[in-house]
Amino acid sequence: KKILFLNFNFNKFRIGYFDYLIKCGINVYFLKKNICYNEHLVKIIITKLKFKKNVIFSNLISRMIDEIPLLLTFVINYNKIIKIYGLEELKFKESNRLLNMYNNLLFLGIRVLIKKNYLILKGGNFHSNFIFSKTDHRLFMSFYIINNNIIKISNVENILSSFPNF
Repeated sequence: KKILFLNFNFNKFRIGYFDYLIKCGINVYFLKKNICYNEHLVKIIITKLKFKKNVIFSNLISRMIDEIPLLLTFVINYNKIIKIYGLEELKFKESNRLLNMYNNLLFLGIRVLIKKNYLILKGGNFHSNFIFSKTDHRLFMSFYIINNNIIKISNVENILSSFPNF
């Protein structure tokens, strides 16, 4: 099994997520770099989807803060307990992203515990449900990527302003 990202915005502020995946033993390949509107875009292939680590410490979060929803949708596929610390900044994004991710994971049947600035979740099987993306385009995009046509996601219009070609 592999995951393919096309035209991924690639700069030093966006690669913390992939650095972390590589440290977890996941193969990440960066291919075919293009420049569009002064942004570097790459094709990314992720293989060897065995997630070896189960704790993400707060010192890693700042380099992947906007990709945390994507990371959460990735780790829920693994039948293991994951702890993610240092998430307080998520409360001040386009929505209270920490609370919204927590609620949406519950809607999917994921066992999750929220504390002041961290989450503990048990991945594994999740079921179809309705995701409330609120006003947050990153929540929409993250759940859309894992969708497989079993999840309904609200507020599709939120993606249009930031990423009309998504």
